[in-house]
Amino acid sequence: MKSRTVIWAAGLACVATLAIAQLSPAVVGKWQGDNQGSPWVTLNVVREKNGELSGTAVFFILDAPPKVLGKQEVQLIDPKLEGNTFSFKVRNQQGRVTMNPSSGETIGFQMTLNSDSEGLLKSDDPAAPSVKLLKQK
Repeated sequence: MKSRTVIWAAGLACVATLAIAQLSPAVVGKWQGDNQGSPWVTLNVVREKNGELSGTAVFFILDAPPKVLGKQEVQLIDPKLEGNTFSFKVRNQQGRVTMNPSSGETIGFQMTLNSDSEGLLKSDDPAAPSVKLLKQK
């Protein structure tokens, strides 16, 4: 009976691993979000050797009319993929993350994957706009 339990647990672990492996590739890659034709955010998601997700976000600082003045690259903190939602946090050390310009705090984001090549990025700030992201090839 004990061997059946071990075999069942091992099988369940394999199925869970396969499910995660199938979901992760959809989010892994370079994602670009624009604002009136100018880059606004680039999200770079990678899968580490241990299977965990990591990456960076590059937020562009824009002037009006949309003109890139600079950019800020930050590491993704606690990136997770649950179902079709990829969530992560960033630390806004310079007060320049364009989707939430407050300084020094941790800002949460969620990207809802609409397909393997399109997502919608929202921040935890309800006043911040959502950004359509397209996966780059």
